[in-house]
Order: sequence, then C-alpha cells, then structure tokens
Amino acid sequence: MNRFWKYYFAPIFWAAFIFWNSSRSHIRIPNYFFHNLDKIIHFGVYLVLGYLITRAFSQGNFNNLTRKIISLSTSLGVLYGLSDEFHQMFVPGRSMDLLDLLADIVGIVVAQVVIYFYYQKLQFKQSDIDS
Repeated sequence: MNRFWKYYFAPIFWAAFIFWNSSRSHIRIPNYFFHNLDKIIHFGVYLVLGYLITRAFSQGNFNNLTRKIISLSTSLGVLYGLSDEFHQMFVPGRSMDLLDLLADIVGIVVAQVVIYFYYQKLQFKQSDIDS
C-alpha cells in the first residue's frame, strides 16, 4: 500500500482533478495576457500529468527510464486527454476542442522529453564524476 501512496496516488488525484474541472459547465478563462490562455493551461496541466505518470511507472527512478516506460506514459496521457475531450461533449456548455487535445498531447510529450534529457544529462555528469 505504501508504494501506491508514494507513486500512484498523485497521478490518479491529478487525473480526477482534471475530470472534475472538465465536468464543470461554463468555465470562464480570462484572456488578459495571452490569447487562447486555455491552451497554455491545458499544456501545463498535462505536462504535470505526464510527469506524474512517468514517475509512477518508473517508481521514481528516472535514471533507468526505458522506452517502454516512456511509451506507456505517453500513450496513457494521450488517451486520457482524448477521453477528457470526449467527456466534455456531454457536459452542458462544453465541447470537444481538437486544439485543446493538441495542447494536452504536447504537454504530455514535452514532459517525456524533458524527463528523458534531464536525467540523461545527470547520468552523463555522474559518469564524469565517477571517472
């Protein structure tokens, strides 16, 4: 049970948070600073989800990331984004938006790329220290 709370609770909680917000009708996002601010929010929310999913599947050990973990994390994140946009078709005042889905996907993918390259850089530095 400890492993669940340590690794899996956060992405499940975050996905539930996304679902809850997607279930709300008529969310107004002001565009004071950016046009299409909602796309930036989608990107950020799914960037966090991508990180949390990868952290769960890797059991917090990013030093040994495999293609399987990255592929699985990316696929699950993209499927969740797709299901979230589909779900919004049934919420009064909301609709499916392909640009929102694209922002979700980009957030998930960027999370994977950042995690991969950041930890590759750390491993490279560690190998320099060890030599």
